[in-house]
Amino acid sequence: MLKKTGIVIDLKKKTAIVMLKNFDFYEVKRKPSMLVGQTIIFSSGRFYNYNGKRESKVLKVIGFTATFLIIILFIIYFYLEYKYF
Repeated sequence: MLKKTGIVIDLKKKTAIVMLKNFDFYEVKRKPSMLVGQTIIFSSGRFYNYNGKRESKVLKVIGFTATFLIIILFIIYFYLEYKYF
């Protein structure tokens, strides 16, 4: 597994928010010894984008699919309209 190093910026009841050097945010399982400002090494956690929400793969797939369908429908509509009429 790929190990990441980051600084704890927020502590919650069961999790901690960690910021990496490239300003990526991860939510990891909290340990009793963790403190705000502490540098930790971790291997797994949930990735968060900059506004604090989890990044969803489902939303990316839905967005890609919708864009693809709009392009296909646009091409079909204008191509068939001018070809057969």
